[in-house]
Amino acid sequence: MRRCLCLALSAAAIAGPALSQIDPLPAIRDAEQAAQADAARRADVANANAQAVASAQTQTDLALRNIQAIQQRPALPEPVVDPTTGRRAPLPAGYVTIPDAKLVASNAAARAASGNRR
Repeated sequence: MRRCLCLALSAAAIAGPALSQIDPLPAIRDAEQAAQADAARRADVANANAQAVASAQTQTDLALRNIQAIQQRPALPEPVVDPTTGRRAPLPAGYVTIPDAKLVASNAAARAASGNRR
């Protein structure tokens, strides 16, 4: 009996520390949940960054198209030269023309007025 009692006590002494240890599964689950939450946050940040980049790229492309549209100038028509006289043909209807004599007189008057400073 004594022997049995000694064996039972020694078995209980050995098993005691093993029974008192904390179960690691909840800690592992908590760590996994924290890692998943961190990965979800990082994915959200990456998505937000990708959307910001796409939006900035769209705005840049639109601004560049607007600049190109502003810089394009309409083609001016080539003056039509009358082959018989070598002079320019009259402009089509709707355009204002100033006779050369009037233009020369207007330029002379403008020069005279600008030269007469008080």
